[in-house]
Amino acid sequence: MGTTSTFFGGSGGGGGQKFQMFTSSGTFTPPDGSAEVFVICIGGGGGGGEGYYAGNLGSNGSDGGTSSFGSLVSATGGGQGERNNGSANPGGGTGYNDGQDGFTGHGSHNSTGGMAGVGGMGFMGIGSGGHGGMGNTNGGYGANRSSGSGGGSGNVATYSGTVTSNQTVTVGSGGNKGNSNGSTPGSGSDGAVLVYYS
Repeated sequence: MGTTSTFFGGSGGGGGQKFQMFTSSGTFTPPDGSAEVFVICIGGGGGGGEGYYAGNLGSNGSDGGTSSFGSLVSATGGGQGERNNGSANPGGGTGYNDGQDGFTGHGSHNSTGGMAGVGGMGFMGIGSGGHGGMGNTNGGYGANRSSGSGGGSGNVATYSGTVTSNQTVTVGSGGNKGNSNGSTPGSGSDGAVLVYYS
């Protein structure tokens, strides 16, 4: 169910460590009913918050979803990026790598304003947070150019041990971006579950 697999070492059913990467939810079935496993769970990234756009406060992003390997290990998603309320720098979402704070604009009315907050970089590029939305000038100064913050990347958790039964694998979805004005933040990216086994 939405998995890809690659095998390291051995050939044609020989020895070596095997690897399965779940990019969507599914089931891990241990060969011959038992396997030694090392599991890396990566939660979904948080969605970016909106900038203060055309006088509209916009909305926060949403948290990323939790990834899990049965009941043995789970990793929560990254935190939401916050909207900019036009007067303060919103905080970036927390996670394995935190999202960057948004910026409050200032200066000339014809400037493009401060840079939007960058989303947290995911573990091995997986579960990254969405970027914040840009504020616009709308003919105004300062607050009208305030940007949203980035979402945090998905958290990471590991498990090592023996499994003797099928394990339900859940892959956390990326958080939704704020979506009520035109400041164009980014959604978080989905997580993954990596299973090394022998």
